[in-house]
Amino acid sequence: MGTIKYLFGALLLTICFKESFSQVSFPSYAKACSDCNSTNAICETLSGYVKCSCKDGFVGDGLNCTKLVFCDSGTCCPQGYTWDIKTKTCKDINECASTSPLVNKCVPTTNCVNLNGIFGCTNAASPLCSCTSSTDCMNIQGNVQCADPCIHYEELDGSSRLYTINSNGRFSTDRYYFGWFRYQKNLQMKQGCVGPLKCGSRQPLSLWADPPAVGEGIKRIPLLVNSLSGCTRGANISVKACPGEYHVYKYTGLLSSDVYCTAKFATLTPPQFLHYIDKNLPKRADCSRSDCYYFVERFAEWFTEYRRSCGEICPIGMNGKARVGAGKS
Repeated sequence: MGTIKYLFGALLLTICFKESFSQVSFPSYAKACSDCNSTNAICETLSGYVKCSCKDGFVGDGLNCTKLVFCDSGTCCPQGYTWDIKTKTCKDINECASTSPLVNKCVPTTNCVNLNGIFGCTNAASPLCSCTSSTDCMNIQGNVQCADPCIHYEELDGSSRLYTINSNGRFSTDRYYFGWFRYQKNLQMKQGCVGPLKCGSRQPLSLWADPPAVGEGIKRIPLLVNSLSGCTRGANISVKACPGEYHVYKYTGLLSSDVYCTAKFATLTPPQFLHYIDKNLPKRADCSRSDCYYFVERFAEWFTEYRRSCGEICPIGMNGKARVGAGKS
């Protein structure tokens, strides 16, 4: 999540988690009882999905259950926990106590907030990084510095998170992803309500507002929580539009075991790029060169911006018909 606000907004859920579940029971959600552990789990049928929990004497998340007597390592416990041989329970791992970027994935590591079984990253300002609106504080090969997320990102296959997919099988989660990500296959985060039990999870997340355009830098966009009781506004996520028609998104941890929904990248008809030289065109101060070549980005019969040959974007707020062939270079 783009801010720790969502995590603290669900602090009551965290408290309930600590009080309601034993140290060896960590329920998971799935579509059907057949998705739970076949022999050592209890399946509770809910509205449109099920909750999987390990039976007494077993430890796990309901999808994988191990007999307590065989638990001699952290492999018995779900992610975010380690096995405590003395107390014979799964103990929370305090990722924030570590300075290793493999454990504490917040940048800087001091922006880490530990919770039961998970951690989150705040967006607090740091003396290590004083970044512009187009860059973010990142760990690049061991050096904490301001960098462009359009260059430094990881890729995710968004096809399994499409908003048109009904959730089936064992539900997916994005809670363990940290850092900047781009979706493959010409996909972006879905905008608008999608409803529960979509995108491969129980209560998925989507964007509440338009993502930024190229040249607008990193923006904080509100999220929508598509819960079983309705679609409600959540916290914010950092988003940046990049040249080449894709967006990057900053994941900072989730309290819920859900995913961000995706959709096909929203474009109009395929653009035609035409070259013009026109000294009379209105332009900004940074586009003042009279000998500048411009790309007219033309969608169907309308265009809204000019691009200099050097790649800079020079919006002119114009909404007129493109003069096809006039002054073409």
